[in-house]
Amino acid sequence: MNKPEIFLGNRHSPEKLYSDFFEKIKDIKSLNKKDKIRISHAYKSSERAHKGQFRAGGEAYFEHPRAVALILMEECGVEDFDLIVAALLHDILEDTSFYADLKTQTFYDWKENAKLTISDAFRRTVAKMVLTLSKPFTAGEKETKEQQLKLYYTGLNDAIRERPKTILVKMADRLHNLRTIGAMPEEKRIRKLQETRDIYIPLFEKFLTVVTANKLQLESNIEDVKREIEVISKQIEEGGNISEHKEAISEIKKTFNALSQKKRENEQNISAGTYLLTEIKKIVS
Repeated sequence: MNKPEIFLGNRHSPEKLYSDFFEKIKDIKSLNKKDKIRISHAYKSSERAHKGQFRAGGEAYFEHPRAVALILMEECGVEDFDLIVAALLHDILEDTSFYADLKTQTFYDWKENAKLTISDAFRRTVAKMVLTLSKPFTAGEKETKEQQLKLYYTGLNDAIRERPKTILVKMADRLHNLRTIGAMPEEKRIRKLQETRDIYIPLFEKFLTVVTANKLQLESNIEDVKREIEVISKQIEEGGNISEHKEAISEIKKTFNALSQKKRENEQNISAGTYLLTEIKKIVS
């Protein structure tokens, strides 16, 4: 898989970077016009939210979420709207002024309002993914940093089964941070590598175990549906009235299409997840 030259800081103008990014988006045939407009909105929203922020290497902070989206698209072949938008927005709720008004509330209220705000602009699925990828902010509450991190890691673990695509964004996020780790102070570098070994690699391995098991279950479910289709087809061939089976055929088609979509997403999770974990292990080993 190709690795774009995005990891050491990009010296092109913001206009050029935007143009290059959307040349790649235009090539994704599965995205409709509305999807592409929303991706543009996510790109510009994130760029605006991170304006004036810089990474340890001196590049604009927005280079990071942009790079995470590009890793997923260029290296993993991702064409999924939710993944691209969540990658662009994954840091928008942390340390930016974009949703600053949300941080004057309790964590629960902040989370619910953030979910509504992002859902309105994008999709509910994206909102849930971005919230899972955001470390909890608990203004006015008594949670320690350790408790906040525990909430964060619990959310990521829950996402493995509930919203597995979320973990791909976290994997690409961690990979980009590791590829640019040379710009960090030594103490932070050591801490980041240890955190990856102790927390994230086991999490990512668990993710791959779950999505691999999902593959077997989905294949079994699809075979069950195919057998149902064969039974109805045989009944019709033997003189049954097709109109009597119309409703059943419609429901079976819906089930088959839904399972096929889940199977495609799961295959993406396995393929991209395997690649990203391999790249991460190369750096920390």
